[in-house]
Amino acid sequence: MTHIRALREKRLSNRKTIVVSSLLFSSVLINSPAYAQFSNIDQSIGFAGPEICKPGLILVPSEIKNGPDGDPSQLAIRVEADEIGAGSDDSIVLEGNAQVLQGKRGLLADQISYDQDSYIANAAGNVVLYTTNGTEIKAEDLELEVDTFIGSANNVNIRVADPAPPKSDRKHGNFDENYSLLAPFRTVYVTGSPHKGARDENIYVRARANADRMDFEGEGFERLTNTTFTTCAEGNNDVLLQASEIELDHDTGIGTAKNMTLRFKGVPIFYFPTATFPINNERKTGFLFPSVGYDDDSGFILQVPYYINIAPQHDATITPKLLTDRGIQLYTEYRHLGENSRTELRGEFLPSDDQFEEEDRYAVGLDHQHRFGTRWNADVDLQTVSDSDYLRDFSNDVDVVASSFVQQRAELRYNSPNLRFEASTQTFDIVNDQITESSQPYEILPRLALDVKPYEFGLFETGLDSEFTNFAHEDNARVTGTRLRLKPYLSVPYRKIFGYVEPKLSVQSISYSLDDNPTGDESPSVSVPIFSVDSGLYFDREFKRGAKLYSQSLEPRLFYLNIPDKLEQEDFPNFDTGGGSNSSYGHFFRENRFFGGDRVGDTHQVSFGVTSRITEEDTGRQRLSMSIGQVFFFDDREVGLTADSDPETESTSDIIGEITANINVDWRLSAFARFDQEESEMSSYRFSADYDHSSRRNASISYTRTGETAEQINIDFETPLAAHWQFAGRAAYSLEDSELRSSRIGISYDGCCWATRLESERYLDGTGEYRNRVLVTLEFDDLGRIRSRL
Repeated sequence: MTHIRALREKRLSNRKTIVVSSLLFSSVLINSPAYAQFSNIDQSIGFAGPEICKPGLILVPSEIKNGPDGDPSQLAIRVEADEIGAGSDDSIVLEGNAQVLQGKRGLLADQISYDQDSYIANAAGNVVLYTTNGTEIKAEDLELEVDTFIGSANNVNIRVADPAPPKSDRKHGNFDENYSLLAPFRTVYVTGSPHKGARDENIYVRARANADRMDFEGEGFERLTNTTFTTCAEGNNDVLLQASEIELDHDTGIGTAKNMTLRFKGVPIFYFPTATFPINNERKTGFLFPSVGYDDDSGFILQVPYYINIAPQHDATITPKLLTDRGIQLYTEYRHLGENSRTELRGEFLPSDDQFEEEDRYAVGLDHQHRFGTRWNADVDLQTVSDSDYLRDFSNDVDVVASSFVQQRAELRYNSPNLRFEASTQTFDIVNDQITESSQPYEILPRLALDVKPYEFGLFETGLDSEFTNFAHEDNARVTGTRLRLKPYLSVPYRKIFGYVEPKLSVQSISYSLDDNPTGDESPSVSVPIFSVDSGLYFDREFKRGAKLYSQSLEPRLFYLNIPDKLEQEDFPNFDTGGGSNSSYGHFFRENRFFGGDRVGDTHQVSFGVTSRITEEDTGRQRLSMSIGQVFFFDDREVGLTADSDPETESTSDIIGEITANINVDWRLSAFARFDQEESEMSSYRFSADYDHSSRRNASISYTRTGETAEQINIDFETPLAAHWQFAGRAAYSLEDSELRSSRIGISYDGCCWATRLESERYLDGTGEYRNRVLVTLEFDDLGRIRSRL
């Protein structure tokens, strides 16, 4: 109580004049619509949209809400009522719509007596107290020193304020959505300006409490006796804290409870003699609620995370996991967010795995990004595992499980208006038994790249692309060494609003310093001249559809390329080079038909293509884009990846077409096709449809065919079953093998202040065997971060 005595002493040394108004007070409540709605679910389940959980609005009278800012103890006190009279001992008695106001806090009741000497207000009948942050306290009666905020109240009902409106992640602003599974795929708009998630003037309910007694111990600190506390939305008491005493410290954002019981759906599930919990959105050290699951090989899985809030920029999570068929695994994660950096360090350790010949197993990962000033950046991504089966046994990500390697990568980059520099290293660990050491990719130790950006002088434009790379390999039988690539270029660009012509002359130089080259030449090199002319025109027209004005463009493009053959390249090593797959329209307009740095593909060709776009004039939104193109060759292409590669003799390429249609704000359709003229058939094609209405309702489906037999369908969707129920699924089906490669289904329920999820997964691992997983998760918002102080 020392701080209470200090507050009283401060009051005695800062006496103020009381302003008394004789005007009748008419309380006008705020009637703002509750369009920003309540969502508290942690993002690990987190499907809850703000349209699900209705927020409570604290309707503060405008006289209080718009009162002056500043230290309340230094502001004048104003009293108002229907009738104001004098009492004994120099007190004022307020009857009917009585109120005592000081800045942005106020006391309202049927009757208030106010002592001008002691600054004590006694209130009875419909007592409502508003604090400076907007918290609303209703009570049967109340006694309060107004300037120090010391006092007590009986039979109280509290609504803790959160001035920031709940964030909205909806694409369309204000709309009403039907949460039926079979609801039509469309947006239903309502009148009013869209809510963009910005702060507004309303005050929302962050938490609610009831208590037999409430003691005020200064501004921002309350003590509640025999109380219940919840962060659930109005009308929802699924998750309740019951305690003999709770302290609410709004300055620190922490509540402290004694003899606390956590009840879920009325059932007590935890008891703590002493516990703390957050009463705001700040992070706090404590246990996160456990999750349980099942895996074919690991058995039943129970994990209990413990979160450590080290500092505003540091936190960590320690998660013991019980795997009934393997043992106990420990997972740790450390995160740091600096002004110019971001770091995440992860580690797992499972001693004496019962399913892996009692061997110790582990995984370690480090992700780090750093910004040095405005031009230098660095990234580090280090991953390692104890054995090649680790990802298949423990990863929850199907794409990760299908990986053949884990990488260790570091990059340093510099970017200025004139130069671009990059230094990087990259190594790999094999995590797929089907991959032999000899087929492992080359390690890069290091790669240095320096590009001089296009520099204009007069009619000319010049620049330089350069790269030095050292390639290493675990297999001593593989060729290793360094490669230097230089590509200076000179162009004479002519660019206008209606089109452009860009003649360009460059020289691609490749030189090596090799170890154990089978050809015997340890320093092979080549220089290849490249001449190209890229040109295009822009035509456009405007047209109307209904009241909507559109712009359509027609953009023909002609690209000439001449590269002589240099067959000595076929004796060069192949460190990182592959042939082009012609899988996109843009591939036709590249200067090198190979990807990588060990070959310069000879060619004498003309590429022709045309693109058309339809754009909304008022919004600039592109509704439709179509491209089609083909390459015409004047000579055979002799340079291949190896010395025994057959020349490419076709006089024309396949015809490639792409189309993307943004049907509306929700729907996007796209297609790609490659037509083989020689065989008069489609050699490959893919179609996809994407629906993105909101975070709760989205879907995508794609069909891909490559060659004669490679066909696959991918489906990914998320949709509400009802206002609080969510259903999600993912599947990849191989048509040529008539088998489901991977699938995942999950159903979630959002209770606004708690959530649960059931997921089932089936997938092919790297060995060709099916794996099955089931995971059940139960999470409590805010209260899920309770910690015991035993």
